[in-house]
Amino acid sequence: MSRIRDRAGHVAPAVGVRAGGAGTADGQPKPMNDDEIREAIESGLAEEHKLRTRHHHGPMDAGDAVRLRELSESRDQCWDLLRQRRARREFGFDPNNVDARDPETLKHYRQ
Repeated sequence: MSRIRDRAGHVAPAVGVRAGGAGTADGQPKPMNDDEIREAIESGLAEEHKLRTRHHHGPMDAGDAVRLRELSESRDQCWDLLRQRRARREFGFDPNNVDARDPETLKHYRQ
């Protein structure tokens, strides 16, 4: 998965933008739509399930533990993007004008 820097300068999983392909006229990556964000969530869940299944009866190595954390953070960012997009649509704003919040910020949100 490609990486981006969030507003605070932290390296974060790239969510909210399409990987590869054409961007916007100003060269920026094109925002993902709701279906693509949901697909990213499902894909991450499938990968997480594979990792957990593989280590069901034994300890997890450090690399897989890091990957699980990245998947969890990316999933939280995707859900947050969907909530931001829904709120912007509800109040008549452009749902594509949202940014992925950094994982540290999302850790402090109440579920």
